[in-house]
Order: sequence, then C-alpha cells, then structure tokens
Amino acid sequence: MVAIFVVLTILLLVAIDAVLERRRQPQTAPATVPPMATEPVLPAGLFVHPGHAWAEILRSGLVRIGLDDLVRQALGKPDRLLLRNPGEQVHQGDPLMTIERDGRQLILTAPLSGIIERTNEQLAAHPESLEQTAYGENWAYAIKPDRLGDEIGTMQVAEKAVNWLKAETSRWVDWIGSMAQPQPGMAMQDGGTPVFGALAQLDTEAWKDFQKQFLVHETSETSCESNA
Repeated sequence: MVAIFVVLTILLLVAIDAVLERRRQPQTAPATVPPMATEPVLPAGLFVHPGHAWAEILRSGLVRIGLDDLVRQALGKPDRLLLRNPGEQVHQGDPLMTIERDGRQLILTAPLSGIIERTNEQLAAHPESLEQTAYGENWAYAIKPDRLGDEIGTMQVAEKAVNWLKAETSRWVDWIGSMAQPQPGMAMQDGGTPVFGALAQLDTEAWKDFQKQFLVHETSETSCESNA
C-alpha cells in the first residue's frame, strides 16, 4: 500500500513538473498568413489613367478621383494618406496623393488637369478604409477639370479599361514574382498569385521600382502636402 502511494506521488510530481515546464517555455505566436488577393475590379463608368488613378465624371461637371484596385491590393492597409489642398491647381502628371505604409511611400499622379474643389477628409483621417475598397466613398478628390476634352483620351473606360487593368494585373504578377525571389513565400500564394499587400513584404528599392514601373511618377519628387 505504501509502495502504491509512493508511485502515485511520484507520478503526480512528474505531471506537475511537466505543466510548469510548459509554462516556463516561451510561447511561439502563430505565423501571420497574409490574406489572399483577388483579381482587381473596376466599377462600370469609371475611367482609368496609366498612373493607376480612376476618374468619375459627375453630373455637376466635377470629376472624382481615387486610386485603382491594383494599387490597393499591392499596398494593402495604408498607414497615412497625404492630399493636396482645395483651391490648388493641378496639371495632368503632377504628384496628387502620397500613400504611406511602414515608413515607405507611393505617389499617384493627377490623371487630369483642373482646380481641386474638395478633398475627402474622411479618407485622409481613415486611410485604413482603403483596405476594403478603392472605389465609392473612398474617392480622394473632386476636381473641376479645365482640359477634360483634351485629356480624356489618355484614359480608358468600359471594356478597354477592364482589359487594360487585367493586362496590368498580369504584369504585376510577373513583377512581384521576380522581386520576391529568392523567398517568394511571404509575397506569393500557392499558385503564384500575389498575397494582398504583397508590396509591404518587399524592400525600399522594390517600392521605388514599383513606382517607376506602374505609377509613372518618380518618388524622388516632393510628396504631397497634407490637407490637415
């Protein structure tokens, strides 16, 4: 009887020691898997510019402008959005908005010329909303155009816009595949599709190359001033 009691006591002490040892060991956090990207979309009626800004002509004659879905999916959740001020004159190709994430930035250029009538202060205050959609209420500017007839030909609309965005998406897939080497796992899903926010997995030089290859405007220029 005493022997059985001793054995049970030893087993209990071993079990307690095992529990304490597990608690003493550092807990490894589960690896964060980036969400999957989807094929970029473009709502009907929107024009797209080669610099990946979209434009929507309103009945009032103003034009709403924002960034397209390819940029949204490449960037992921932005930390900060810098916009120019109402009343400023912009010309097609000028720096229009600066989007920041993890201390790095992308600059989108103006798809058309005109006077900035309004900026979307809600978007500037909550740039993280771009994680959900690049369109609709997430427009960045309302601009009164002054050369729309001349400049609209530089943009695509309807089927041509959709086909162009698909071609740009294919180019993006090829680009991120080359830039993610030799460790593609964080930026690419199984099957070779970029993860959502894949650009955030790359270094500053890759961001500069993305700027040059997809957004036209060079990042060496002065970024946009905040409207805050």
